[in-house]
Amino acid sequence: MSNRNPVPRARSAGLAVALLASACATSFTPDADPLEGDDTSVFSPRLRATLPLRTDPAGGRATSLELELATLQGDFSQSLSNGENIRLDDILFSGPLELQSEFELTTASLLFHFHGPRDHRIRTGAAVGLSATELEIDASSGAQSDHDRRFTLGPMVAGQASTGVWKDLDLYARLSWSLGFNGSDELWQTRAEAGASWWLSRHVGLAFGWQLGTYDLDEDSDIISDIELRYGGPFATLLVRGAGRSTGEPLTIP
Repeated sequence: MSNRNPVPRARSAGLAVALLASACATSFTPDADPLEGDDTSVFSPRLRATLPLRTDPAGGRATSLELELATLQGDFSQSLSNGENIRLDDILFSGPLELQSEFELTTASLLFHFHGPRDHRIRTGAAVGLSATELEIDASSGAQSDHDRRFTLGPMVAGQASTGVWKDLDLYARLSWSLGFNGSDELWQTRAEAGASWWLSRHVGLAFGWQLGTYDLDEDSDIISDIELRYGGPFATLLVRGAGRSTGEPLTIP
């Protein structure tokens, strides 16, 4: 008769079962669906500072450096059907349920602008530079809640057109695109705006109007939700500008 102790064998069997259960739990972690929402009633305060680099009084062409800071806050709800899952950080929201989300989007951009000459009162321009974006988002449903923060940095391009309507009052439109990165995550952003700028003095002014924007974050991990936001609403911008380098005259385009 064998005198072997059965305890080590039992422990080995228990360890094998635990490892198998862990492997099964990992393999059956559900893929996450995108977190989607829109809010068309957000207000965005901004600061835009422009430093003219070169102004050609004869041809009307100019170059400038522009720094803009902008923020906005919004909220939305998303209905999850049976089998749909949302995960921002630690919490998995599984449908069917109603998910409530609040977000704050902050952007900072540094652009080099090329301003073309006026053609029949219309002045066009283009810009290239860098954009930094931070998104803070809170999601909740019942007793469950989760919070996450996403930061990206990448290139940005923009195009714009303006026309003077009365003294220091201009109408303008601007369209911008930016691509941001954080590790393997990718962010695509677009923003369209139309409004008016009014210079109160040579170096200080206000801009106000309406904007529409998109925020599409593509997560590298299948178990973390992509984020797709659409927003719109009014904006108000404090404009600050320096004097033109060659003429001493400030630029008129916002």
